[in-house]
Amino acid sequence: MNTNNEFLNKVINLKEDIENHVYSKKIPLNTSFIEAISNDKNTLKLLKEITYTVSASVGLDVHEKLGKHYDTSYTTWNRMKYWEEQSKKDVQKMILEKIEEVKATAKVDEFFFYEDEKPTKELREKALSLHKIIAECAINYTFDNDHSEKPDLQARAFEALLQLCELESAIPGNDNVSMRNLISISRFIAITKKESDPTPSINALKAVARNWYQNSDRDFLEHKSGYHQYTYVKYYLYIITSEQLEQVRNEFLEEVESRYDELKAAKWDHDAINWANFLLEKTECILSWEVEE
Repeated sequence: MNTNNEFLNKVINLKEDIENHVYSKKIPLNTSFIEAISNDKNTLKLLKEITYTVSASVGLDVHEKLGKHYDTSYTTWNRMKYWEEQSKKDVQKMILEKIEEVKATAKVDEFFFYEDEKPTKELREKALSLHKIIAECAINYTFDNDHSEKPDLQARAFEALLQLCELESAIPGNDNVSMRNLISISRFIAITKKESDPTPSINALKAVARNWYQNSDRDFLEHKSGYHQYTYVKYYLYIITSEQLEQVRNEFLEEVESRYDELKAAKWDHDAINWANFLLEKTECILSWEVEE
């Protein structure tokens, strides 16, 4: 961009002047805003909503969920970094205290377990504990302006989420497709995209996922059937070993070789050219896979 243009520089300076003027005046939180949080009696529902948000492609930034749950202004939550500092600390502390106060009563079952399931007291307490960890990480992440704590919060919340998925009868489920989506590098990129430097958080998430998978009994990433299609394998090269990758590669190559034999014996026409191009592209992709060291 040419920054020597006089008018362009005027626009840039005007933008900076407006921002400095507006944001130097911190946003006060009115009484009704605070009361909506203080008087809320449905923290169990909030815990469930936060876990759902964190397990999706949104991640730990739950300011929209907070605004909706407490029926407070979305615009105000969206401008959180411009709140008066003491107001921000008060709201953060208030929400964390409400989360900590939740007890593991039988009411927990309807929020955290599938219908008609009757978890033991120990299982109920474990589920609630994990939901609390996830929610506390999400609240602290959402209020963290300088990004310094974000990688650690990402790792702690993700570890708790994976543990929650492995709990018997607990929500969310833990089928292989759900878990595959949860540990995809594409999801990690999506949930850290607003961080000033996503790399530390992505690395922290990858370390947690790698440890979980390699210490589990699951092997779905080691077979062709574990992937929606071959182009998705690249999202999991960070998590599997060289030996596991070779198993996947060989299964995909078997499929390609079978298609090669069919194409070689078929009538060659314009469609055959397209198939040959696809076969070449797929083979090159499969052979290019390398695990992340």
